[in-house]
Amino acid sequence: MVELVGSVYVEDDYIRLVSLNDDIDFEGNRLFPDILLPRDENTRIIGKVIEAFTPIEKV
Repeated sequence: MVELVGSVYVEDDYIRLVSLNDDIDFEGNRLFPDILLPRDENTRIIGKVIEAFTPIEKV
C-alpha cells in the first residue's frame, strides 16, 4: 500500500494533508487518515510534487 498526498488545505491553525488512497479497514476506518500539522511562523510549503516514479522489480 502506498500513501500519496492528494490535497493540501491551509486552514487557520493547521495544514491538512489528505491522502489519495481511500482504502478502508474491516471496521470502515480509512487506512490513511488526514494528517494535521500545526501552523506557526516556521511552517512553510516549499513546493509540489509534479511526478513520482516507483521502480517495479521483475521476478
